[in-house]
Amino acid sequence: MQWLFINWRNGLKIAMKLNKLLFILILLWFTACSVQKTEPQGQAEIKPKEVTPPSIEPSRPSESPAVVPPRVTAPDASQYSAQGLARIYPSQLHGSKVVSGEIYDIYGMTAAMADLPLYARVEVFNPQTGRKAIVTVNDRLSEGNNLIQLSYLAADILGLQQNNTPVIIRGLPAQ
Repeated sequence: MQWLFINWRNGLKIAMKLNKLLFILILLWFTACSVQKTEPQGQAEIKPKEVTPPSIEPSRPSESPAVVPPRVTAPDASQYSAQGLARIYPSQLHGSKVVSGEIYDIYGMTAAMADLPLYARVEVFNPQTGRKAIVTVNDRLSEGNNLIQLSYLAADILGLQQNNTPVIIRGLPAQ
């Protein structure tokens, strides 16, 4: 029985020594992780030169060519006259670029035509309502049997309720 007691006692001593050793190893590991690397006294730290950006005054958005394309003089369209069908621009195109470089606005007085130059001004007449509107051509008409495609505001002024409405178009002289 005494032999068991001695072995148990020795085992406890060994276990206590292992616990101390384990504690010391853990303590050393944490200490090593928290130590920061320092440079020797003789070497200086090399830092990149600080470069200050040049002071540039911000430009106004209206000066940007991407926002407002340069205006050209309106071409003379006084000899132009036609009758045909009109349709309304889809409202989904609001905010997208048109052929002239402008941003399409559903509340602008603009139109798309296939056979007149850009920035030509035309008077559109709706014989069903008797209303007239003057619009500027700033886009090209895509394929179809329509003569003109009008912005939402221009179509509303003319009283166009649906696509393929017959209209009369007369060109205006240059200003």
